Amino acid sequence: GAKLSMYLFFKEFCTGKKMTQTRRKFYMSQFFDKELYRECYVFAHAILQSDPHDQLAIFCLAVIYLKALNQPELARKMFSALIDVGYNVQECQAYLGQT
Repeated sequence: GAKLSMYLFFKEFCTGKKMTQTRRKFYMSQFFDKELYRECYVFAHAILQSDPHDQLAIFCLAVIYLKALNQPELARKMFSALIDVGYNVQECQAYLGQT
């Protein structure tokens, strides 16, 4: 669960090892898949700071805004933008139906 995931993250980076974009994406996906949205948010936000067009990070944030942060308007805008560029259209449309 969450404790093991956080332990593994800490173990990997406690020595000062640099966090790469690849590792950010790994942890973002891992936390997202486990519905650990608070933890996922940190990594998705960091990814978008260096690559504002990362569609997976935008998708993760849209789900987080919808399911965890109670911000359906923002989630709707993000899902719509993803649909406009052809990203994961069916799943985005399904989430739009929940907003």
